[in-house]
Amino acid sequence: MKMKVLFLVISVILVSNAAVWGQVNPLSVHIEKAINHIMDDQYDLAIKELSEAINIEPGFELIYLFRGEAYRAMGQYDLGLRDLNEAIKLNSSFVSAYISRGDTFRMMNQFDAAIRDLNTAIRLHPNDYLAYGVRGSIYHDHSQYDLALRDFNESIRLDPENAQVYSVRGSVHWRQGRYDLALIDLNHAARANPDDSYAFLNRGIVYLRTNQLELAVRDLNEVIRINSDRIKSNRSAAWNYSNRGEAYRLLEQFDNAIEDFNESLIQRSDDGSSWTYGRRGLAYMAIGQRELAISDFQMALSMNPTLDWVITALEEIRGSLQ
Repeated sequence: MKMKVLFLVISVILVSNAAVWGQVNPLSVHIEKAINHIMDDQYDLAIKELSEAINIEPGFELIYLFRGEAYRAMGQYDLGLRDLNEAIKLNSSFVSAYISRGDTFRMMNQFDAAIRDLNTAIRLHPNDYLAYGVRGSIYHDHSQYDLALRDFNESIRLDPENAQVYSVRGSVHWRQGRYDLALIDLNHAARANPDDSYAFLNRGIVYLRTNQLELAVRDLNEVIRINSDRIKSNRSAAWNYSNRGEAYRLLEQFDNAIEDFNESLIQRSDDGSSWTYGRRGLAYMAIGQRELAISDFQMALSMNPTLDWVITALEEIRGSLQ
């Protein structure tokens, strides 16, 4: 859930409680402290305060939402789900909890459960821009780009100021070959939020694919800068280093390229790394390290036998050895 939305909801809670109690009360104190910790990315301290709040008012569904969000931010998805389930149990029409739980299911790669929760949220509140944005992200993650685009368009129609959705819609555009439209969305997202690493990552990929290599390196450097003090998944870090390495390779800066490919494979070396092995193989091939290139090409094909460009490169290098 976007932080400004979370903060707005909490502010309403504090005002409501003050009206009921007529003064500052322990529940509001714990929630206010939790807000401050969340804004400082101190989620463990926020969870401690929210747990104290639950001890005071165990039937307050919004506190379970907040704590579930904090657990989710720490990657503790099972604990987050437990709290979000409790929030929905307490209030079966709680739209924000369905959105948050659906997004948690998305992070756990539980597609059907995620879509089911977002469909429920939209049925309960058909004009919720955030629900459309999250459902679009679920479709995006599963390469259902037409459905994702439909939801992103609706989210932006409902809230044109929501820069985060421009960022993910830009990702859909470049994946479907609409680079000009992608740049329009990604430029807007980057201007609106200079700390949106996803906007810079996707714009860097667009520049890479349109052979604007210096611009690609600039944007991918920005991603690393933004994320230097943040917890990011190994998968996203690996993808960034792999793309910057490819830009360096095409610029014939092979040492920089190989260094980035190595870092990408440190971050992630599973079956999703086939492109990185193939790209590193091309860099080794360019500097005459043919045995290392062959090894990387073989590794890439063992992960993904359909990479035609790797097959071509492997055939070429083997032919040169005969």
